[in-house]
Amino acid sequence: MPWKVTLVADDESGLSYKEVEQVLKHCRHYRFLIVEIAVDFSPSVGVDRQFIRQHAVFGKSRRA
Repeated sequence: MPWKVTLVADDESGLSYKEVEQVLKHCRHYRFLIVEIAVDFSPSVGVDRQFIRQHAVFGKSRRA
């Protein structure tokens, strides 16, 4: 029977390779269907709301 596994990173420290590995070691045959990456930028680099609206592409995935 297939599984769907969602890993949600801590807002401060993110998600480490070791944490992902701790989950995947229990899955004999796995494949990634969707990988979402969130990146935080310092306000000084100019990535603001206007930049995001012009350049971002959003999918259907939502945190539950």
